[in-house]
Amino acid sequence: MSKHVSNILHICGIAVFMFAACKKEATAPAPTPPPVVLSSEKKITAFSFLKKDNPVLEADLIGTITGNAIVLETLASMTARDLKATFTVSDKATVSIAGVKQTSGVTSASYAAKVTLDVEAEDKSKTTYTVELKTTGNAPNMTVNNTTSYALRTQAKTWINYGTTVPQSLRYGPGSYLARAFHDFDKDGDEDLIMGNLSYDWVNNKLLNTPNPVNYLENRSSTFVDVSGTKFSGGVPGLVHPRKAILGDYDKNGWMDVVMAGHGFDAPPFPGENSILLKNNNGIFSKSDILPIGFYHSVCSGDIDNDGDLDLFFTDTKNCKFFLNNGTGTFTYDNSVFPADIANLNYFTSELFDLNADGYLDLVATGHEHEGANSIVLWGDHTGKYTKARSFTIPKVAGWGVAIDILIMDVNKDGKQDILLNRQGDGTGSQQHFHGLRIQLLLQEAGNTFTDKSSTLINGNPQTSHPQLSWFWVDWLRLIDTDGDGDQDLVTDNRFYNLQWRNDNGVFVKY
Repeated sequence: MSKHVSNILHICGIAVFMFAACKKEATAPAPTPPPVVLSSEKKITAFSFLKKDNPVLEADLIGTITGNAIVLETLASMTARDLKATFTVSDKATVSIAGVKQTSGVTSASYAAKVTLDVEAEDKSKTTYTVELKTTGNAPNMTVNNTTSYALRTQAKTWINYGTTVPQSLRYGPGSYLARAFHDFDKDGDEDLIMGNLSYDWVNNKLLNTPNPVNYLENRSSTFVDVSGTKFSGGVPGLVHPRKAILGDYDKNGWMDVVMAGHGFDAPPFPGENSILLKNNNGIFSKSDILPIGFYHSVCSGDIDNDGDLDLFFTDTKNCKFFLNNGTGTFTYDNSVFPADIANLNYFTSELFDLNADGYLDLVATGHEHEGANSIVLWGDHTGKYTKARSFTIPKVAGWGVAIDILIMDVNKDGKQDILLNRQGDGTGSQQHFHGLRIQLLLQEAGNTFTDKSSTLINGNPQTSHPQLSWFWVDWLRLIDTDGDGDQDLVTDNRFYNLQWRNDNGVFVKY
């Protein structure tokens, strides 16, 4: 075979081989694609309720995730529980509640109880999370006013001239027996009277630094009889200088108790004294001291922490004090409740009452404004504590900077509680110190503010003298329906003064 032919055959062989190889490659099956792997991730990494999506909230609520439990803390005062949740979940996973798919920031659901979130991954595997709203602070109590010492004070119907009604042996006179409280203590259907007077030497005309006995006057057909010796177990209690008596069932046994605030010997070094709790059991009282001692001018009570028992607030010119009830009529001093920056001012009287109807007691305190103790409303909230930042300062009245009593009522029947103050002269102007009577009426406006409307709503104001007294001052005022028309009229607690203002559709007219 020639070399030329051999080359041709060789080339043809290569061509046949390549053709066969190409044909074999063209008919080979396509490779199998890798399997699609679906995600099994199903984690919730963030969960919250944002104020922008839930206007009922005061602030954003951010959840804490521990394992598969999500907890959010909210105020006890927040009652709404239909909320829109904002959450972050694993890519391609879905969240549902009881079969209803949830869209972050869009879907509303009820979180009134613990909620189960069903989380489904892309691969259809599932897990669950629980969401729980835990409340912090004190829940509101919309009936909290009912048990305040102020509300109990207003329930008294007895209105007397003390000087002619109580036994002459008590030597009652204007300005004496400042601590007094009416109530049907023995549950026989009429109002009895518990009173406390300063200790005084009538022969030598001077104050004494020894306790003066408390008097229990039993109502016998509208005649008041001193039966103190039979109404106190362990002897008749006493105080050196009792200033105010208030009512409350402090041990929750169904019988009305009495707390008396006293400031002790009213001369340097002003040592102070124990205030006392008179616990009533079946009409018989036992005494316990409330410690520490203080120079106490007044006391008021109410459930400031909404835990079901009555707490106490004492004004003390050295250090105003809150005492929290331990549940059985025993008390613990808590210096964190009243603002420390105003605690040592000359506050002389106070009342606890829910003025803005939010379910928390507010505190009205007043005293010597000309010495820095501005009359003030401290607004209560879920914390059970008061701060100067959360307050309203009542407008002053020039020359009448001593306020010694507080009344609360809805004067214009707009659903808001208004304030009346009993003012006396402060000695900075023409009106003498601790002399006269000027009534200040403050209407509550929007935004927790008050406006002085005394000039238009109080007729016959002020009273600067009294025909039977050389030194005229009024300790307590009363709201009582004197004309039987259903409106609360304004009177002095002691009928002796013969001062009355008839309520004519929210205008008090002297007559």
